[in-house]
Amino acid sequence: MKKHRYRPAAKITAICMQQLFAVTFIVFFVLVGSLFRRSMLEFGDTSKIKFEDSAYFASEFRMASTEIQKLISLRKRFETDGRYDPSKEITIAKTKNEEVKFLLGNLENWAKEGYTYENTGSLDLVKEDYPQVGGGSFLDDYHDHKIGGQEASNISNGLENTLSTLEEDIGVYIRLLNKYSPEMSNVLYYYADMDKNKIHNLDVSAKDENAQVTKEWAREKIEGLGAYLSYDDQQIRFATNVDGLEEYFYRDVNYITGSMDSNAVFMMGVDTSLPHMDSFYDAKASYGELRPWIKISFAAAIISLIGWIAMLVYLSTVTGRSAHEEEVSLGWFDRIWTEVYFALVFASIFLMVFLIDTVLTREWEIQDFLIMSGLLAFLGNAAFLILYLSLIRRIHADALWHASLCYQFLRETQGIYRNWKVTGRFAFIFVSQALATLILAGCAYSYDNPYFFIPLVILLFIEGIWMLRDMAQRQKIMDGIRQIQEGNLEYKIDMEDFKGENLSLGEGINNLGNGLEKAVETSMRNERMKADLITNVSHDIKTPLTSIINYVDLLDGEQIENETARGYVKILQEKAARLKQLTEDLVEASKISSGNITLEMTRINFVELVRQAGGEYNERFETQELTVITKLPNEPVILIADGRKLWRVLENLYQNVAKYALKGTRVYVELEKREEAKEVLFSIKNISEQLLHVPSEDLTERFIRGDVSRTTEGSGLGLSIAQNLVNLMGGNMAVTLDGDLFKVTLRFPLAF
Repeated sequence: MKKHRYRPAAKITAICMQQLFAVTFIVFFVLVGSLFRRSMLEFGDTSKIKFEDSAYFASEFRMASTEIQKLISLRKRFETDGRYDPSKEITIAKTKNEEVKFLLGNLENWAKEGYTYENTGSLDLVKEDYPQVGGGSFLDDYHDHKIGGQEASNISNGLENTLSTLEEDIGVYIRLLNKYSPEMSNVLYYYADMDKNKIHNLDVSAKDENAQVTKEWAREKIEGLGAYLSYDDQQIRFATNVDGLEEYFYRDVNYITGSMDSNAVFMMGVDTSLPHMDSFYDAKASYGELRPWIKISFAAAIISLIGWIAMLVYLSTVTGRSAHEEEVSLGWFDRIWTEVYFALVFASIFLMVFLIDTVLTREWEIQDFLIMSGLLAFLGNAAFLILYLSLIRRIHADALWHASLCYQFLRETQGIYRNWKVTGRFAFIFVSQALATLILAGCAYSYDNPYFFIPLVILLFIEGIWMLRDMAQRQKIMDGIRQIQEGNLEYKIDMEDFKGENLSLGEGINNLGNGLEKAVETSMRNERMKADLITNVSHDIKTPLTSIINYVDLLDGEQIENETARGYVKILQEKAARLKQLTEDLVEASKISSGNITLEMTRINFVELVRQAGGEYNERFETQELTVITKLPNEPVILIADGRKLWRVLENLYQNVAKYALKGTRVYVELEKREEAKEVLFSIKNISEQLLHVPSEDLTERFIRGDVSRTTEGSGLGLSIAQNLVNLMGGNMAVTLDGDLFKVTLRFPLAF
């Protein structure tokens, strides 16, 4: 199957079919568009088949009514009693005293002969070759200062406008008068104004015309033709049976009333039996010929478009490939410089736009227009296939960029550019871009040619792509730094498309991540070894220590008369108890730091627990001559915590005070319930016996003691254990030092 797919015969067949689909799609699409443009087809109205019910008929009706209104206007201007009257007076302009009029016949001859100008010094006025009605001359009046320069200029302009358009207006009058004569047209019309002027083409006897042609009689005759329009400005009444015409009238009232006098009547009708071969007759014939192609055109256009797309997809996958070779082969056209290729692309686009514009600006019969559309579709699609398939082959072969002059130039200069410093590179890029911009903009301004802006736009576009790619790579580097900063040391920046400085920077970030990861692994391994060492040593010490304590207790039970020996036994008991406490603290600290601890969180009255702790250590504080000042709320303060662990925290804090507080000083214990912050604040502070040279944040580390000489009984684990337990229960512990003042603060969220 693959061999058949890549055969030249299959490709040629696909190209021919794609050309055929392109031509058929454009032809039928243009046909449908022509039907819409000619109003033979409307959206949602494909079922109507009668000509007089169609929008095409309504369109023809509107065009005919426009021409008839033009004819009525010309007839009012040129006729007297329904006949062309050369002796009719035509008003050219008005002065302060009178109207300036000329006879129609004189104006007609004057327009045929041409008119000249007379220079009066400050004005060029139309020279009067024919006299005014009633004699006189506006030029003489101007010279005699009977009229001013503005009035003379107005009369001259009126004459000029009338003479320049009169021949054309008479030609239109003659054409429309013959076109809508009752012997040649299926259209009848009637117009009457307040001056009792009646203009119509109704078939009445000349003898009784004025008596018979009434508004009611005309309406009855016209509305009986089949399709009609009637507007009575006296009654403000509009009536029609032509689909869509009433909506068109209300959307643009001037469509009927624009050329009518006030209180006038206009009626028009079309004999839908079409006995005469006029424009309506021809329109019906065209409608009957083209209407059946509507559904065929829709279906053919859709099928052709689908086929065109399918063939294009197939050609995109097989172009440049064969069954025997994996790589894409390039033809001679594909090897031309990429810049030349794109120049041909733009030239082809401009040529097609020019040809389409040329075709659209001319009037064509629909058959000729379809032929021209098909020819343009064939040529345009052929050019499109050549350029598009070449582009696909270049992309597949990775030759679009590598076959460009820009690439060759950049490759040659890349080595030099890389050896420059960052400042030199920036200066080179900035100066080059600035010079190119100034030169192209200067050429466009000097030669007044906007085409110079095209390479400027291309230059800016390439620079924008380069900057966007560089910024995208920098963003990847920033994302990598952020990932490593957040602790994801295994994150690696994807540097597949990186080049130059970004590549070196990315490699450095990845190597930095590897180094940090190794350092963290080493640190974690050392921490685990330390924790394991503490746990194992503590367990190993507990067994002989238990034996020592037991034997010391046995010795203490013996009747030893030697007081010195009994003193030795007492010292052994004290040191063994201290060693036991130290061992238990080490094991507990190891469990807490490794997370191997289980909490039983319950509701606890913190006030009661503090009172109990104070009572427990009251005797020992008295021995140390310490005065405890306690400030507790009267009501219970409820926390969610592990009671045993919270008691251990308080025990460690009170023991710390008992060991290190200065004798004869005060100890302040305070518990505060903060409703607005929804938290409980517990603090205990005392004056330290020893000078504290250790930072407050280091006091919560393991084995760190305020007694740097280590002469007291402390192990340096109490505050560390307390802080870790508080954190595990969702609280916060802070140690602050102010000279010799030592203060510990606990914060816990309130329970609700």
